[in-house]
Amino acid sequence: MGSAKSLEEDPIVLDPSQPFERALIGMVITYRNKKADYAVDGDPFSNFSDTADWADFKYRWQSSLFNCVQKLSRIKALIKNGRDSATANEPVDDTLLDNAVYAVIAYAQHLFDEGRTLDQVLHPLRYINK
Repeated sequence: MGSAKSLEEDPIVLDPSQPFERALIGMVITYRNKKADYAVDGDPFSNFSDTADWADFKYRWQSSLFNCVQKLSRIKALIKNGRDSATANEPVDDTLLDNAVYAVIAYAQHLFDEGRTLDQVLHPLRYINK
């Protein structure tokens, strides 16, 4: 058994014919667009840091989860009011996409704040209790 290749040697290529991977492509595009609009250049999490400071959250990833709760509450209200298939503003698809992006941002913030390396992310079991 040979050694595993690095991502530089064997980059991950998403397959848009697969529903999950197609969703990931949309998430990356949405994240990049939102980051360009909302983040201070050079700090992709600046708006979440500001929110965490304002709300007195212990961890800045909590502000991303707060956004998830807002999106889930919106979907809950749409369904309860029978308007989930005909929204007046943001379609449910957009709300679900935003929620997925916010959840991944929370995970990314946690990894970054913990100083996790790419190897630790790709092979977490190697680093448990070490």
